[in-house]
Amino acid sequence: MNESGLSFLGRAAAAVRNAGLQPLLTFGRNTADAVFRMIRFPPLSAEIDGIRLHGFLRHRSMLEEFARGAYEPLTRRMFRELVPSAGVFVDAGAHIGLFSSLAVRYGSPGLVVFSFEPDPYNQRAFRWNMNHNRCRNVRLFPAAVSDANGTARLLVSDGTIGSSLVLGRTKIGGTHQLAVETVALDEILRDAVSKPILVKMDIEGAEISALRGMSDTLRRAQRIAVFCEVNPEALAAGGRTPADLIAALRGAGLRIFFISDADGGLIPVTGTCNAKGNLLAVKDWAFPEDWIHA
Repeated sequence: MNESGLSFLGRAAAAVRNAGLQPLLTFGRNTADAVFRMIRFPPLSAEIDGIRLHGFLRHRSMLEEFARGAYEPLTRRMFRELVPSAGVFVDAGAHIGLFSSLAVRYGSPGLVVFSFEPDPYNQRAFRWNMNHNRCRNVRLFPAAVSDANGTARLLVSDGTIGSSLVLGRTKIGGTHQLAVETVALDEILRDAVSKPILVKMDIEGAEISALRGMSDTLRRAQRIAVFCEVNPEALAAGGRTPADLIAALRGAGLRIFFISDADGGLIPVTGTCNAKGNLLAVKDWAFPEDWIHA
């Protein structure tokens, strides 16, 4: 489905909401998605960076953003530039598989991809997209990344954007809770530290716990680069601040930059960073110096 088709569905849904029929809209979407999930077919799709990704009705707004090319354009471009140098890629908060697909398309033939996604609808779409895009070297863990192996409650956003181990979030629409497995990345990456490790971490406020769970990897890895979301609202819901996240990355010996779409480059983070967006934190990982905007 192209951008105009996805946009039409969005306008139709808005008209139903404006008519005061939100409960009916939610019921219809959830019922249809349940059927599509049962038959293992995500009906909507969009193309981005030469990759076609499929999703369910609840993924419509994200897919429309993909179709417009508006989703994190600078982060995507930098990721495509860095991933060829990686030996291992970790996709924490893989959603429906954008960055895992990009890693396979633009990474080296021997790249190993570990993807983590606890939301059942995202998992189903992810599996479809990996099969559809012939991503054979991807291992999906149906689990949330945290500081230890175990179980936890996941706050699941009905729209699949904003799902988090941080249960205090209130600004992500309808939610419900689900028991999920948790995984510490040190367990997964124990034998991978001799390879360049690239990480994308978008887990809605749970990043500090995830970094604790990979502290040994961060210490032992010779080369590592981490794309990490900074979301002040999500961090605050868990009693954390952007300064805490910056301290965790800096304490691991990483150089930290804010990825600024407005400036078209990387802004060195010397203090804290209170803007919502993405960070790039690196240890011994080369990238073009003209990416840096002082």
